[in-house]
Amino acid sequence: MKKLVIFDLDDKHKKTKNFKVFLEVLSKNENIILTNLENNNLQKTISDTEDKHKVEIPTENIYVIFQNLKQLAICKQLNVHTALIRNAKENKQIHYNAELIIEDFKDLETWLIWLGLEKDPKGIKVSTYMLPETAIDHIHVARTGTNLQEEKQNGK
Repeated sequence: MKKLVIFDLDDKHKKTKNFKVFLEVLSKNENIILTNLENNNLQKTISDTEDKHKVEIPTENIYVIFQNLKQLAICKQLNVHTALIRNAKENKQIHYNAELIIEDFKDLETWLIWLGLEKDPKGIKVSTYMLPETAIDHIHVARTGTNLQEEKQNGK
């Protein structure tokens, strides 16, 4: 299944060595389509890319990497995956509600796990762990990487 990765980044980020390595790794995967946001219009970018590649990409396979918070609301409306490149000088306590909040492309493994190209060593899947039922559940996931409620349901 094809995955679409859309970038809305300034030249500062696109010119970094880590970003170039990130692009190089992704471009080797034939199931990844890379594109830049066109005219600040996410829906048109998705539609144009699908037309160009003659493929329909479900929203669960669309990943948007941005640094402008204006894109977050649009991404949430379209129900696509979101990664925010946060300015290192910004307050770390601000919660943006993006799936991945990161400062750069240095940690390639984190990016590949977020894109579903590598498995998380603790077994957590993207978008599977949102709000625990109890604090104990949250601590259990943080320590073991497994969901206590799912284990109870599966009889473990």
